Amino acid sequence: MEIPLIIAAIQRAHQDVQNNIPGAQQRLLSLSYKLSASIETPAQSIWKTFYSDPLKASVLRTASDLDIFSTLKSAAGPVACSDLAAPKNASPALVRRLVAFLVSVNVIAESGVDQYVATPLSDALTEAKYKGGIIYGHDVVARSTWQISDYLRDRGYQNPADPVDAPLQEAFGTKEHFFPFISKDPLLIGSFNDFMGAYRDGKESWLNFFPFEDRVLKDANPTEKVLVDVGGGLGHDLTAVVKAVPDLRGRVVLQDREEVIAGIQHLDESIEKQAHDFFTPQAVKAKAYYLHSVLHDWDDESCVKILQNLMPAMGQESKILIHDLVMSDKDPDWSVTAMDLAMMALGSVKERTESEWRALVGRAGLKVNRVYSPFDRSSEWIIEAGLP
Repeated sequence: MEIPLIIAAIQRAHQDVQNNIPGAQQRLLSLSYKLSASIETPAQSIWKTFYSDPLKASVLRTASDLDIFSTLKSAAGPVACSDLAAPKNASPALVRRLVAFLVSVNVIAESGVDQYVATPLSDALTEAKYKGGIIYGHDVVARSTWQISDYLRDRGYQNPADPVDAPLQEAFGTKEHFFPFISKDPLLIGSFNDFMGAYRDGKESWLNFFPFEDRVLKDANPTEKVLVDVGGGLGHDLTAVVKAVPDLRGRVVLQDREEVIAGIQHLDESIEKQAHDFFTPQAVKAKAYYLHSVLHDWDDESCVKILQNLMPAMGQESKILIHDLVMSDKDPDWSVTAMDLAMMALGSVKERTESEWRALVGRAGLKVNRVYSPFDRSSEWIIEAGLP
């Protein structure tokens, strides 16, 4: 696409953003990347990819550790390097180099020589969910994905299939699966759980395109369990449902491993908590079972077991709502392809196409009732499954 055509498309997408058209913000972002790629020389592209981008991850991690973002946020005015260095007794000369880079990549701003101020982005990076994203992204994801090239070369460029022999295992020298591995480290599992609170930020709510009232709440009574969030972490999704559907009829249940449930500190009182391992049979009978970004963590055999463990509790009208990314067969979104390769690095798993989702559901002995797609190509779909 020629540069004038990209610019025209950017202008249209910007207008759609102003008009709150679903998916417009992600489309605008993708077009901005396309414009950048069209402008950059090959040398500039290599410089950005192998110098600026990896450094940005490391500098964000260091700046967060040094409380630079929180210091800027709490300041009444511009802050000098010596003051940014003070909380951790860091070298002002070092901090000057770090903040110069952060200014150059638009994370923070400067108002004069040695005068630094916060931006909306740097303010956001003080929140637990984004700090968690920095720690988890730097310490786990970046380290694992950086191993991909060597890993694939050593294995003759075969598609990874063993969940305990992925780039992550090679990067960290472990034979443990992703979840047991990060669960041993309070910092890693804590940052992972915190970041899950930001995972949906900027993405389209599934309640916008899935008929929740008709497919879940129809004919429900107040004592009935209408929705079980299986592997729901700290309850971010159920909290959003309760807020979006204030007249929710029926009971909702949050399930996850015992250690996750025990770590929940704040949760709406209407949400019931229950420790449950989804590799064991489901005991709660409900109208719908919701799995958000659960199955993409697992290989096909494990996914079949997870789905089959729901079946004994299901009635003929019960539904399984698989809320996960769907890889497009043509012109896939950059964020979906990036997640696909990240999942390969973390556990030899993948993002699935619609046909692969249908085949997986069929292997479990279930049927796909319907597939609901969002307006935003970067957001997860809903694959509604039921008993045959």
